[in-house]
Parts: sequence; C-alpha cells; structure tokens
Amino acid sequence: MTAIESTNRKNPYVGPRALRTGEDLPAREQEVRDLTDLLIAERITLLHAPSGAGKTSLIQAGVIPLLEREGQFLNDRPFRTTPALRVKTPARQGLKIRNRYIHSLALDLLTGRDEAEVATMSLAEVIAEAMPWTTEYTPVLILDQFEEVLVLDPTDWEGQDVFFAELGRVLRNNDIWVLFAMREDYMGGLDRYLHHIPGYLQTTFRLDFLDTDAAKVAIRQPAAKHGVEFTDDAAGELVRQLRTIRVQIPGDGVGMVEGPYVQPYQLQVVCRNLWRTLEKEKQGLFRTIDLKSVRRHADVGESLRQYYRDTVTDVASDTDMDELTIRDWIEAHLITAQGFRSQTLVRPPSKNADTMAVVSALQNAYLLRSDTRSGSIWYELAHDQLIAPILQDNDAWRASRLESWQRRARDWHTTRQRGLLLLGSDLRHAQRQALVLAVTPAERDFLEESATAERDRSVVARTRSYMSQLWALVVVLAVTVVVLLVLLIIR
Repeated sequence: MTAIESTNRKNPYVGPRALRTGEDLPAREQEVRDLTDLLIAERITLLHAPSGAGKTSLIQAGVIPLLEREGQFLNDRPFRTTPALRVKTPARQGLKIRNRYIHSLALDLLTGRDEAEVATMSLAEVIAEAMPWTTEYTPVLILDQFEEVLVLDPTDWEGQDVFFAELGRVLRNNDIWVLFAMREDYMGGLDRYLHHIPGYLQTTFRLDFLDTDAAKVAIRQPAAKHGVEFTDDAAGELVRQLRTIRVQIPGDGVGMVEGPYVQPYQLQVVCRNLWRTLEKEKQGLFRTIDLKSVRRHADVGESLRQYYRDTVTDVASDTDMDELTIRDWIEAHLITAQGFRSQTLVRPPSKNADTMAVVSALQNAYLLRSDTRSGSIWYELAHDQLIAPILQDNDAWRASRLESWQRRARDWHTTRQRGLLLLGSDLRHAQRQALVLAVTPAERDFLEESATAERDRSVVARTRSYMSQLWALVVVLAVTVVVLLVLLIIR
C-alpha cells in the first residue's frame, strides 16, 4: 500500500448512524437472507428488535439491495422497493390535513407535489400515484420506525385507526408487499389496530444484538476491505470491553460484568474513533490494528465521551437549544444520584427551541430512547455505559466553559446552602459578567439570592455600626455624668 493510497482511505466505520443502501453490512448475512425470504413468502412481515440492534441498517444495507439486486421475481415482475419511510414529518403550520400519518407518507412518496396538494389525499390515492409501475414491478412498501405511529400523539386513537384502516384496504386490494420495522417494546400498542391488517401481522422476524463471533466479524471485516488487518486478539479485546456493563449486584453494590452481546452502535462508535486516532497518529500509514493499538486507543469511555460531546453540540446547533441546558437536563433527569439510568417525562426547558425536536434529534443519534406508558412518553439514556462518559464530559465542559460563579450557582441550585452565595466584590464581578453572558434561570436565581444576601448583610453591618456608635455615645454620656457628679460632690 502506497502512502497516497493509505492517506486517501475513508473511515470504514460509520459511527452511530444507520448504514445506507450501497454500504457493506458485515455479520448480518444470515439475518438479511432469512428476513428477505420470509418477506417474499409471506408478503406482510413485521421486523422487531430492541432499540439499537440495527433494524434500519438491516433494511437499507441488506434487505433492499438483496430484493432488487438478485432479481427475485413474482409473476415475472421484479421487486421494487420504496425508501425506508417514516410517519414522523409534521404538516406545515396552518395547513389543514386529512390524516397526519398518511400526509407524512405522501410527502416522502410524492416529493414533486406541493404539500397543500397532498393534504387531503387518501392512502390509496397516494399509493396509486407513487407506484404507477405495478404492472412491471412488484412494489414493496418499507415502513421503518413504525412505533412512531403510536408515540407521536399517544392520544390520537381516531387518527391512528383511520391510518390503519386505509393501510389495510390498500394491502387487501393491491398486489403490494410491505415490511414493517419497529422497536419490540411498542408491539403491544398495535393490538387495537391489527384487525385492519391482513393476517393480523402474525408473520414476524426478531433481530437481536451481535453475539461475540458476529461482533468480531463486524470489527474486522470493514478494516480488511480497506487493506488493514484487525488482528484476532485485538478484536477479542475490543469485544470484551464492549460487552462489559455496569450492574447493581445485590449485597455487593455496583460491579462490572461481561454481558452476552454487543450493541452495534457502540461498536461503530468505538471503531470509528479508533480508526480516526490511528489515521492521525500514523498519518494514514498503517496496515495492522493490533492488541497494543486497541489497549492504547480503543477506550470505550473516551469514544463514548467524544460521541456524546459531538451529539450534544450538533443537536444544540441544529435546534437552537442552549448546549448547557441539554447537558444539565440529561444529567439531572436521566441519571440518578447513585449513577444509574433514570426515566423522565420532562423535556429540556426552553422558551424558543422546539423541545420535541431536541429529544427527537437525541433519539435519532441513539443517545436517548423513549417508552410510552399510559399515554405518556418517558425518556431514558440508550445504554448504561453512557452514564460515566456523560458525567465526565459534562464536568470537563463546565470547567472549560463556565465561570467559577456559574459552577457555584449549580451547586447552590442543588443544595441551597447559603454559604455558597456571593458577596461583595465577588457578587459585583458576577453581575457584570451576567450582563454579557447567556444566563440560565438557575444562575439568575442564584445572583438574585446573592444580591438579597448582600443587602441583608449590608443592613446588618449598618445596624451594627449604628449600634456601635450609639454605645459609644452612651459611654461618653455616662462618663460625662459621672464626672459632673464627682465635681458636684467635691464642691
């Protein structure tokens, strides 16, 4: 490998995002084949998996290419798939639409049409216009992250029922294949609508996380295709680190144990960071990733810290949300004082930013996941291994970005200890800085409470001064009286 070839290599690991059509999907060949065969045979299939197992990657980089590339035929018509569609796109403000879920699909399928033109279309009309080629091809409708039908508005049972009813009619009246994909913890929410769907969605396929052998393949294969050998012992060490999780052990407190699987997104995050580090260190001139390299650079915690740092920065920029607010919300609401994951109904506070867009972006980056119970959406971190990196990165970020009085304000907001309040020149310095900084509500409360404490201190000080002067006057008067009495007695 020449120096020019090596320095022009792309990073073969995509990080936490889903793999796209045309990208390699290592270690999932059997799952791709089994799911594709099941879909062809059964026509209507539900793919379900835990969050972060790689459903979208399996579809985009595996199932869609296999359906179209290998020329599978049904009645002499090759399969033709839609992109992985979702129902999350909201309607334009002020636009009256017939059904939000159908409208979202129409926006994705009829990209050349004006939004207002498709606002009142039925699903049958959308499908007919989007798929005029059904006599030449067998259409395959891909509905990804299908749990969004249930969670975008948990109270919208009427709108959801209309969507499922129309979807069922389309599937009964047309020669259309459909692949649903959703998080398995939401499957129960489909029960009230299954009577609309032919076959009641009884054909299902479960995708699990990567086992040890599959994880090694997912680590080694992308590097090998770029001319780099990821040695077996190095891959084994990395898998061991990725499998290690923090658990509560009854009677023994907190411990680290090796779990049975590896989450694909964590593997991609760590490997991407490792490759990037080696590229920089060796200027692209490396052909082997060995055990030494893994032990030096493939630190799971640092990789996750970098991932968290980049995610929060990007989400803050894209949504106009203050970065500190996001970090504070994650730490205060999603992590317990004991250092475990917590759940919250509360979204990050903001007067200007769309807080639903913020949490959606964090979920799309696999930093958060959500759960709907009794019509309410609960948020939690995607994995326990994110806790320590988040706390460490938050501390480092605040130390580098916040003034000492701002950090003191955080402590006061938590403990309400009056000894933390600012007085005198420290308070005046903080008040001057607050005029040019973006002050949070907690910091504003801290400064106001400090100002109150300073006024109280001034009142006390003045009172003491007045009392001291009064006592001095009393002493002088007393001495004067004594002197006068003595003089009178002497006379």
